[in-house]
Amino acid sequence: MAARHQPAPAGSQVGGDWYDASTLREGRLALVIGDIVGHDLTAAAGMAQLQGILRSLAWDHMRPTGAVVDRLDGVMHAITTVPMATLVLARLEGPDTGPWTLAGLVPGTRLPCF
Repeated sequence: MAARHQPAPAGSQVGGDWYDASTLREGRLALVIGDIVGHDLTAAAGMAQLQGILRSLAWDHMRPTGAVVDRLDGVMHAITTVPMATLVLARLEGPDTGPWTLAGLVPGTRLPCF
């Protein structure tokens, strides 16, 4: 897997967008694309917090991706300063794609998990 992320031009505002790929405990691959509300250093810091928490939860829990995102939703506002985020989390189960979840992490709002 390869990725390329280019820095924004000088004078641009920093964003809260991120992507990640990590190996899970059982050897499967987790992929996530997310966006944090905001275009400043606070959003960038919140993105780093959320990315680390999600990576830990995905590694530690072998439950469906929807359950992992629900857990993230439950702790996000207690331990981060992120006001809102959206993300897609996929866990590749084999040669084809596996379960994935599309979620909006908005307080009190649940989007369907696919």
